Amino acid sequence: MNEILDYFKKIDEVDVENIPPTYHVVNIVNVFRPDEVRVFDANKIIKITPRVKERYVKGPKAI
Repeated sequence: MNEILDYFKKIDEVDVENIPPTYHVVNIVNVFRPDEVRVFDANKIIKITPRVKERYVKGPKAI
């Protein structure tokens, strides 16, 4: 444990006066498309879905 604390003391000695603070070393940018609101007709979806019960889309049974 003392070796770890000695290492942190060495890190504290580094001059970081002119270095701006960062949260990540790599400039990460969101690559996903922006969200768009789209109006859909539920009746059209029900018509093209292969498994329907009343107004619900049926999926495989989950165990």
